[in-house]
Amino acid sequence: MKSKLIQHLLGALVLAVAMTPASAAQSAIHQQLQQRVDALGKQWSGHDAHAIATQFFTGDLTASGEGNPGLVQGSGQLEPLLAELFKAAPHARLEVHVAEQLGADAAYAWVVWHCNEDKPATQQFKVRSLYVFKKTGGLWKIAADAYSMGGLPR
Repeated sequence: MKSKLIQHLLGALVLAVAMTPASAAQSAIHQQLQQRVDALGKQWSGHDAHAIATQFFTGDLTASGEGNPGLVQGSGQLEPLLAELFKAAPHARLEVHVAEQLGADAAYAWVVWHCNEDKPATQQFKVRSLYVFKKTGGLWKIAADAYSMGGLPR
């Protein structure tokens, strides 16, 4: 009986050790991307489309989603879109739900935008984005965005 218990404990220990590097890497990328979207949320309230486009998105960004009939391509098309979004959502808090590193300089994340939390409930809404991040100049920047209305279940 003792030997079976020891075997089970050793098996669990081996499994836990084997899973730790992947879990640690996943946790690290989640934290890195959360820090970036926290900074984006703070910058959002300044309503500076050019600063946000250059600091948080790659110059060759592509984006599309609900309510947008076309594909936004590059900073030149992104900045006017951001200016319109500031009107609908003057305040935003972003939350990374799932993050996965795809390589040394690439990752993706499901991010929920909590918009207008400082306003009455009737003016609040959520937007979910599937972001592809690219590390550029040591910073994670959004290279692609697919978005739709609503949050994500936990």
